[in-house]
Amino acid sequence: MPDDSTESRTCRSPDLVAAVSDDVNALSLSTKRPSTYLGISSVNAVMRVIMWIDPESSQHFSRAPDPQPFAKREKQPLPDNCSWSLQPPPSTAGHLEVNPMELTNAYFAYFHSFAPLLDEHLFRETVLVRKRSDPRWLALQNIVFALGSIAAYTADDTSHESYYLKARHYLSLDTLGNPHLETIQTLALMGGHYLHYMSQPNLAHSLMAVALRMATVLGLHKEFIGNQEAASQNSQRKFSVDLRRRIWWSLFCLDTWGYMTLGRPSMGRWGPGITAKLPHNHGNKELAFHALSLVENTRFCKIATQVGDALAASPIVSYQEMVSLDNQLVEWYDNLPPLLKDHEPSADPVSTTRTVMRWRYQSQRILLHRPVLLSYAMRRIPYVALRTEERYAIERCRMVANETIRDVASTTRLNQMTGWNAVWLLFQATLVPLLGLFIADGTATHAHATSDSCRNQVETAIVALERLENWSPTAKRTLEVVSRILETSQRPRHTSAGSCTSGSDTHTAGMSDQSATASSETSNTAPSIHTMDQTAVLSNAAFPSYQNIAPYIQPSPQQMLDYITWGDNNIWSSVQEDFYTQQPPAVGMFGQGQQYLKPLDHEPPAAGERVGVYDTGLETPNIVRF
Repeated sequence: MPDDSTESRTCRSPDLVAAVSDDVNALSLSTKRPSTYLGISSVNAVMRVIMWIDPESSQHFSRAPDPQPFAKREKQPLPDNCSWSLQPPPSTAGHLEVNPMELTNAYFAYFHSFAPLLDEHLFRETVLVRKRSDPRWLALQNIVFALGSIAAYTADDTSHESYYLKARHYLSLDTLGNPHLETIQTLALMGGHYLHYMSQPNLAHSLMAVALRMATVLGLHKEFIGNQEAASQNSQRKFSVDLRRRIWWSLFCLDTWGYMTLGRPSMGRWGPGITAKLPHNHGNKELAFHALSLVENTRFCKIATQVGDALAASPIVSYQEMVSLDNQLVEWYDNLPPLLKDHEPSADPVSTTRTVMRWRYQSQRILLHRPVLLSYAMRRIPYVALRTEERYAIERCRMVANETIRDVASTTRLNQMTGWNAVWLLFQATLVPLLGLFIADGTATHAHATSDSCRNQVETAIVALERLENWSPTAKRTLEVVSRILETSQRPRHTSAGSCTSGSDTHTAGMSDQSATASSETSNTAPSIHTMDQTAVLSNAAFPSYQNIAPYIQPSPQQMLDYITWGDNNIWSSVQEDFYTQQPPAVGMFGQGQQYLKPLDHEPPAAGERVGVYDTGLETPNIVRF
C-alpha cells in the first residue's frame, strides 16, 4: 500500500516540489515505496517493472544526482504552515514591475486556447480600469499573471512564483464556502496548468476536485431550458450561457489531462448526469477557434476518460475493449478539422494547440497499450510465446512511442507551452524503449523492439531534451533521469548461471531464486530458461512442479497492479498459489531457435519425430510435425 508517512508533506518552502514531484513524477529515481496511490498508467509503474526485472538497478538509481528538479530557482519562503488562510501578501520584487497587459497577452496567446474558461474581453477591460481590489478578483488576476509570466519568459525565470503566492494569499477555506465563477476559474488555472508546470500533481489533483465540485454547486454541469430560451432572446445572455459551458468543459479537459499519467479513477467527471452542451461558434474568429479546440479536446477527453477508468478497474483491459478504445482514438484524430490537424506552418495559438493535441493523442495510445508490455516484461517469457493479440498491443505501443519521440524531436517551433508539454510527453514515450533495453528479448523481431532500435530512440530523446532545457523547468532533470536509466540498462549484469553479460543482450536479470535453482538442477546440456533467444528443449526435470513456471505464464492483472502500486517486493511471490490453484497440464518447451510454452495434451510424437509449435492467432497453437 502507499506509504502513509506524512513527513514529506510538511510544507516549508516552494521546494515542496522536491517531495511531491519526486513521489508522483518519479524524477528522483527513488526506490522507496510511493506515499500516494499511483496506478498502471504512472511512471512509477514502469520503474517498478524495471526494478522487478533487474533488482540491482535500484542501487544505480539511488546514486542519481540531486533530485531537485529546479536548480535554477530562487527560493522564496512560503508561510510556515503553508495554509490557505489570509496573510499579508508577498512583496512584489522589482523585476515584477512589468506591463500587466504583456502578461495578459502572453496568457491569452498560449494558455487560453486549451481551456477558454475566461471571458477575454471582460478580463482585459477589468485589468485596464483597475477598479477591482476584492480578493476573488485579485486571486484570479494573479494566477493569470503567473501563467502569463511562464508563457512570456524562459524556464529559468522565476517571476511567476510571486504571482502564484499572491494568488494563494487571496484564497482561503472561507473562499471555498462561497462558490463563484471566478473562484472556479482561479482553482482551475492553478490545478489544471500552474501546479503541473511546477510538478505538483497531487496538489493539482486536489484543487481540480474542488473546482469541479464547486462547479456542480453552481449547476455548470446542467443544461437548463430557461438558459436556452433566454440566450436566444438576449445576445449578452448568450455569451453568459456559453461562458458557463466553456468553464465546465474546460474543467473536464484539465482534469482529464492531469489524470492521464496518474492511473487513478476519474471519480465521475463524466456520466449521464452531465447534460451541459458544448460551446457554440458565435461568428467571432477567435471565439470560433477557441470553441473548436475545446469541442475537439472534449471529445478526446471523453475517450481518454474511458481509457483511464478501464485501466483503473483492471490494469489490462480485454483485447476487444482495447481495440475498440484505440479505434475511437484513431477515428477522433482522423476526423479532426484540417485547422487542428495540418502540419503546415501556422501562427500561434493554432500551431501550439494542434501540436500539443497530437502529442496527447499519441501519449494516450501509448498508455492504453503499455500495460500489456509491462505484463510481458514481468512474466519473462519469450516474445514468440505470446498470444497474437498481446504481440499486437506491444507492437502498437512501441510503434506509437517511436513516432512520438521522433515527432517531438523534429519540432522546430518551440515556446513555453509546447516545451513544457514536450518534456513530459516525451518522457512518457521514452519509457517504452528504456524498458525494452531491460527486456532485451532476442526472439522479438519487431523493428522497434531490438536493442539497437531502443537505444537509438532513447538517444534521440536525449538530444531533444537537451534542446528543451530553455522551455521547461524539468527538462534538465528529465534528461538526467533518462540518461541514468539508459546507463543502468547498458551495464554488465549477471545471469543465473553466474556469467556476466550486457544488459542489452539478455533478459535474465532479476530472475527469481526459485527458477534459478530449478535451472541449475538440469543437465549440463540443457540451457537456462532465463535466456530467451536460445535453442532449447527442456525436459520436465527443469520444472519439478508447475509452480516453478507459474510466474512466466499468466500472472493475474490484479496481482500485477498490486505489486506495482503497493510497492511490496514480496507480494508477487507470496500470493502466487492463490492465482494458480487449478492443476494445469504438464508444460514443455519446443522449437528450433525459439522457445514456446505448450500444454502437452496431444498425442505423443513418434520415435525420432520432432515437434514444433507456431502461433496462428487461434486460442490453441497449431502443432507441426516434421
